[in-house]
Amino acid sequence: MHIFKRVEIWILLLLVAGVVIFVFSTTRDDEEFARQPSSTAEKSERAEPAFSVGKIEVKRDYGNAILEIHVTCKNPTGEELQLVSPAARLFAGSGPEKEEDATEVESFFLAFSPPPAIPPGEVSAAVLKFWAEKSHLEQSLWLRILDDAQVIKSAGPFDLESIPNQQSLVVRGTEWGAP
Repeated sequence: MHIFKRVEIWILLLLVAGVVIFVFSTTRDDEEFARQPSSTAEKSERAEPAFSVGKIEVKRDYGNAILEIHVTCKNPTGEELQLVSPAARLFAGSGPEKEEDATEVESFFLAFSPPPAIPPGEVSAAVLKFWAEKSHLEQSLWLRILDDAQVIKSAGPFDLESIPNQQSLVVRGTEWGAP
């Protein structure tokens, strides 16, 4: 074979081998980083919450719902904060104090839309989307962004069938009740 006599092929093989070694030698510890509790000193310095929840839109999709949560969030880091798991997560369960027993609600995304992001050191608005099952809507829901958590729906059933399919309902506050 004369293909291996070309210098370009050897350079290309070395570059590919270097990339493969780099990918397998670096690890990404996002899950571990997100689970590390911050010190109480950091929380006491920060008097205001890291985010606030505006309107919440519940769109029925047959037996499930797409939750669009409008938030205003401050990015305290020096890097762009992408509001996807593990930085931003929605939980269903009995409350934030029992997060280890809670179920994480899956994020909803479209293939070509970029995830919501906050530039470093800025306060910005974003829309977070989650795919909630009917069972999630019967429990308390709370949103956790970095170290702060806020309840967005109190415990109690929500009648999803009362919303026509592919229609939306805007809710405010934590007492959703029946639409």
